[in-house]
Amino acid sequence: GKELVEHEMASHGLVGVYDPVDGGVNLYRDQRCASFKQRMLLAAETILCPTPGCTTPADQCQVHHLTPWKHGGETNLANLSMACRVHNARNDDDPNTPPRHGRLAREPGGVVHHPPDGGPPRTNTHPIRNLSAMALINA
Repeated sequence: GKELVEHEMASHGLVGVYDPVDGGVNLYRDQRCASFKQRMLLAAETILCPTPGCTTPADQCQVHHLTPWKHGGETNLANLSMACRVHNARNDDDPNTPPRHGRLAREPGGVVHHPPDGGPPRTNTHPIRNLSAMALINA
């Protein structure tokens, strides 16, 4: 797999291979900070902060652990998302405490925001998101 992709795509620069749900490139508990490759894949996956209504470009976002590192969250794509500084700081990291601002979570098809009122998960519906890697593979 990896060697074939590298050979076929070498002349195209950076290439991300995505699973429609999980993605790849895992570091687990070895490192807290995401690698450059992970940051690039996450930025392509979302294009913008995934919080509904936010227009912060992913390249200006921080890498966010969906299950926090302090709660045992791993540094792999299934547990990471881009989030702007404001929404990363406001994310309710502990699902066992009363929600204040809601929290980001990965569900089939991408990262969603669970609102604090317990309503259905929401996505950022800004039109530019239609060009994200996850939107393109789920189209």
